[in-house]
Amino acid sequence: MALTLASSSFSEAQVVVGGYPYPMYRYAARDAAIRFDVKPDKAAVYLDGYYAGVVDDFNSWYQRLYTSPGPHELTLYLDGYRTYTEHVYLTPDNTFKLHFRLERLVAGEVSERPSAPAPPPPPQYQGQGAPLPGQGAPLPRGPYGRRGPPPNYPPAPQAPPAQPEAAPSNGARGTLSLSVQPGDAEVLVDGSPWRVQSPDRQLIELPEGPHNVQVRKSGYVGYLTDVQIHAGQTTTLDVRLKTQP
Repeated sequence: MALTLASSSFSEAQVVVGGYPYPMYRYAARDAAIRFDVKPDKAAVYLDGYYAGVVDDFNSWYQRLYTSPGPHELTLYLDGYRTYTEHVYLTPDNTFKLHFRLERLVAGEVSERPSAPAPPPPPQYQGQGAPLPGQGAPLPRGPYGRRGPPPNYPPAPQAPPAQPEAAPSNGARGTLSLSVQPGDAEVLVDGSPWRVQSPDRQLIELPEGPHNVQVRKSGYVGYLTDVQIHAGQTTTLDVRLKTQP
């Protein structure tokens, strides 16, 4: 079936669909477009919560991100940079140019993930069959052509490490001799916060068996390990956190 696009003085382009014995006519909504001048060009682009690609896909004179005219939410995301969101209103047959430079995060900050797509509005028609764009139905939001999630981008949140099951205790206890630097780092034993009493070394009395020790502080690389506590004995653990690169 042949499909041609004829120019029209109306607010919508006239689409001529070939058929027998006569062609039939309908109207299709005109597009809006976005072109990016954004650094870094590897930042992911989300339109109305839908992943559209990366900046490098839409940053040259012949590349555009096409969508429907009207209000849209535009988000730029790149791990290690501050997420940027802007609300724009796009007009038909025009290209909106976005000039922006993403701000790199300082150590300890985390990039905010883009929001999920909003649910589509309910249809505004009765009876069977959806009306064509421009004939009462709301225009689709998001980018034209791409609706799926980004391929492994942004990376899925990592599941917390499995905690070892503690062996049944018969009441016997041992001691963990723990030294932590910096002294104000947060210490968790078996997932529970443990207040650091001394910046030099502290003694923690624990039931006999395996225990999980985690040390963390903003701006530093976290530390996680398992220790085995023996009844009547002292187990020594020295932790020196390294600053994040």
